[in-house]
Amino acid sequence: MRLPLFMSASFSGSPFLLNVGPGNISRAPEGMPAAGKEVSIIKKAKRKKQDALCRELQQYCQQGLKLWLNGAPSSPRQIAKACATGEECGYMRDYIRDENDKITGIGFDHVSGK
Repeated sequence: MRLPLFMSASFSGSPFLLNVGPGNISRAPEGMPAAGKEVSIIKKAKRKKQDALCRELQQYCQQGLKLWLNGAPSSPRQIAKACATGEECGYMRDYIRDENDKITGIGFDHVSGK
């Protein structure tokens, strides 16, 4: 016999319990997106952040700055994608300056959370 799976979550600050056991699927509370839709919303938000970072980096390229990802020349899209997919880690910006203290590039270096 399989027991139903209970998941707790929060929507708009109010917690609720969602029973998703076999043959017993509860509907989401009024105003709450369905689980699949919730994942879609999260993906859209991540994509929006990724696109915003890509546009920012494209502007830097137009100003003549060089972009680096873990020490290798890279494109705005590659960097934005790496930053968006880094779940357990992140990327630290490293502003590269010349002898006159002018910023000539931006490096994105992988930083592990462990």
